[in-house]
Amino acid sequence: MERSNHKDLEIASLRFSTRRYCERSIRNDNWVLFYFTISIPDSLGLASPEDFSQLLQIIFNRVPNIDKTVVSVHCHDDLGMAVDNSLIALSCGVRQIECAINGLGAGKGNADFRKVVTEVLKQGNYQIDIDTLLMSKAAEFIFQITGIGKEK
Repeated sequence: MERSNHKDLEIASLRFSTRRYCERSIRNDNWVLFYFTISIPDSLGLASPEDFSQLLQIIFNRVPNIDKTVVSVHCHDDLGMAVDNSLIALSCGVRQIECAINGLGAGKGNADFRKVVTEVLKQGNYQIDIDTLLMSKAAEFIFQITGIGKEK
């Protein structure tokens, strides 16, 4: 887990999974970090949509230049909230949702790709270029291999 000395990033149990480039500023001897993607996880799958929304709002309000990067969420489904948390994140300003076909993942799994896409398309606020027929075929293929994800 990376720690930052920047007071705005001192948020309990928050882990930034990032790809970054660092430059050393000669003038003031500070580190400048350029983040391409910041992933905010609910890796235990315990956050309610209200709690997750509150955490994201804190991040968007406190982290300088957050609008200059892609903020992503990665939600586990231990309490069945992964899709709901992923969707609420969009309304907070998140631009990327990390999800998995049939919700495959550790513990109770991750946000289910097909459910996330279906709900996002229902909202009509976002443009997604996904062939939903292929999405369903991929889900069926994964089910045949793993036995995970068949909807009743």
